[in-house]
Amino acid sequence: MMKSVGLVLLLIATFAYSSVEGKPRKCGSSVENAIFENQDLKDALSACKSDPKGSAALAALALTATCRGYNFKVARGDKCDEVVAPYMKCVAGKLGYLKADGSIDGAKILAQYRSYAVARGSICRNEYDFGARHCGTSISNYAFLGRAECLITAMYQYPG
Repeated sequence: MMKSVGLVLLLIATFAYSSVEGKPRKCGSSVENAIFENQDLKDALSACKSDPKGSAALAALALTATCRGYNFKVARGDKCDEVVAPYMKCVAGKLGYLKADGSIDGAKILAQYRSYAVARGSICRNEYDFGARHCGTSISNYAFLGRAECLITAMYQYPG
């Protein structure tokens, strides 16, 4: 009888521990929602469709064969990022992400993204910092949404 009770307790402890260890991380999804479900971002994306330079950039993007199906969440580092840059510059401007000279303020953007993770606690901060080390801190051609997606993807891969 004692052996079976001990075995049951051991099995319960094993299952309880494994469910904690295998618990999915929520940090990446909460940071993703804070960035991509942000109403200010949605409003800026919509408003810049009417901006002359933004509209021209989107039209050029649609006419460029290699850019069909372009995903704003993926910084490709190619001609498509360059074609859409005026539109994304408009979006960045509406969000307050531009410096006085018109260049993108990557430090400001990444600090805002990090604040979303830090607000969730030290585990999320560590996941974000891991993502930042993996993805780097430079943002080219105003592709800040691509940098966000890279950070979020890396957060899900955090080994700690």
